[in-house]
Amino acid sequence: MYKFEPQRVAAARTEFKITQDEMAKALGITRQAYALKEHGDRSFSVGELENIAKVTKKPVEYFFIATVTNSKQTV
Repeated sequence: MYKFEPQRVAAARTEFKITQDEMAKALGITRQAYALKEHGDRSFSVGELENIAKVTKKPVEYFFIATVTNSKQTV
């Protein structure tokens, strides 16, 4: 199972010295909408994540982390 980590979007953006405004323009959304998505208050679309990956030169998978679930099976 994988979980989206919006903090990784922010990390990739700042690594490339891209402002929120610049990234928002690259995605065709407002800076305010972008900020809400980067903080995890709203979700990025698949297309937006693909564009972020292209701009930051990161694979889309970079923005997700593996989660461990405890599953109890009854035999």
